[in-house]
Amino acid sequence: MTINSCSLDFADLSNKDESLAKARHYVEQHDFQFSLLEAKKALELYPESMGDESLFLMALIYSHPENTGRDYQKSLEALRRLQSRFPDSPLMPEAMVLEDLIHRYISQKKKALMLEETLATTEKSRLECQEKVSELKKEIDTLQLQLSGIKKQMQKLKEIDLRIEKKR
Repeated sequence: MTINSCSLDFADLSNKDESLAKARHYVEQHDFQFSLLEAKKALELYPESMGDESLFLMALIYSHPENTGRDYQKSLEALRRLQSRFPDSPLMPEAMVLEDLIHRYISQKKKALMLEETLATTEKSRLECQEKVSELKKEIDTLQLQLSGIKKQMQKLKEIDLRIEKKR
């Protein structure tokens, strides 16, 4: 009976390793959907013995830069589950670093979006100011032409006034 139970244990270990090995393989192939499925499967089948590794791998998959379906909130959720269920896991230091990186990324992304909005608003204001400056320059040109015309009229009036004075 001991031999049979040992062989069953080895088979169980092999299956555990295989589930996460498949998940890692899919990550390397950039097939993040299948990788997530395998990591979730490992978590369901071996919640205690492979739970921390499965949750950590799920967090990595959800936050992988090349994952077009990345979801930082789901990544953080997986890390929170890891922290609450496996506080003594050897993966905790790495999980904490990943969590910090995700929070910093989210914060920087929000700042970048705000700066982009500010830039767009500023660019719009700049264009409006350029239009206003152009309008004001046209108005100045018009006023200068009118002023020039008024000066000519004044000059003519002076000449007329001088002629009238001479005749008197």
